[in-house]
Amino acid sequence: MDLSEWITKLPRSPEGHWGLGHLPIVRYVKQEIFDNTPAPTMMEIGLNNGTSASMWLFECKNIFCFQSIDIGIHSFVDTVATLLELKFPHQFKFKKMDSRDLLNPETKWPIYDLIFIDGGHKHDVCLSDLKFTSKHARYILLDDTGGNSPGVTSALKDPGCPKLKLLKEWRIGAGCRLYKNESTD
Repeated sequence: MDLSEWITKLPRSPEGHWGLGHLPIVRYVKQEIFDNTPAPTMMEIGLNNGTSASMWLFECKNIFCFQSIDIGIHSFVDTVATLLELKFPHQFKFKKMDSRDLLNPETKWPIYDLIFIDGGHKHDVCLSDLKFTSKHARYILLDDTGGNSPGVTSALKDPGCPKLKLLKEWRIGAGCRLYKNESTD
């Protein structure tokens, strides 16, 4: 089964996350980062209906570990996680949790090659995600940066937001930015 066929089997999200809009971004990251990284690791904040996770796992076959987290607001999240665990048993791992709890000092997380943030879009949630990624990612891919998500925009301007080096910006869908995190080198 190819990616296009797989995507049609996933539940439709109320937010409209459907289709392969992020595919050019996934392919860019694969070529520029993952193809040059032995056994790359990745975290996704915001599984939702699994479309993005599916694109990463189908396109980037060399991903060693793909950790996905989601707060589980939608009833289908557990089903999607199970489908992905069955399809990619050695790569895909899922944890249902609020991403703001990632900053809990009692939990230990590795440093990932890439963390893709596409979770909560409120200021406090996005800022928390950015603070976590500044300690746990070499590269950060942030979705919804095109100005239609005021919480994402304000989090990026917040004085508490970590300083990140912008590498590339896409104006696909709601916008997406790739940052290099210079504090984890």
